[in-house]
Amino acid sequence: MTAGPPKFPWSDEQIRQALGPHAIPDPDDEKIIRDLAEVGAKHILDRRKGGKIPTPRAEIRRLLISIIFEYPEFNLPPRLRKTPTSPATLKKVWEILKQCGLETPEGTILNDVKKIGSRNLRQQ
Repeated sequence: MTAGPPKFPWSDEQIRQALGPHAIPDPDDEKIIRDLAEVGAKHILDRRKGGKIPTPRAEIRRLLISIIFEYPEFNLPPRLRKTPTSPATLKKVWEILKQCGLETPEGTILNDVKKIGSRNLRQQ
C-alpha cells in the first residue's frame, strides 16, 4: 500500500523558486527549504527503518510456528522437532502452514525459526 501525496503546503513553483539563485533572500524561501529538508529527512529515515519493523502477519506466523513445534496435534514427528532448521522439518512446517491457509516460502520459515531460536523450539 502506498500512501497518498504528502501533506506539503508548498507548490512546485514555490519550491523551484526557493531553490533557484537569488540576489535578495526571501524569508518564505527559508521556510520552504527547511520544510523540504524535514520532509526529505523523514522520508529517508522511514525508508531505512521500513524493513526492520515486523509486520503483524510475521508475528502471527512466528506464533503459529511455535505452536506447531509445541503441540503434538500438528503431527510433527519428534525427530523433526530435534532439528528445527533441517530441510525436512521446514518442509513439514511449510505444509502445516499451507493447510492453515498461510502461503509462505520455506526461506521465510527458516528465517522465522532462526528468529524464534532453534533452542527455544527444541525445548518445547
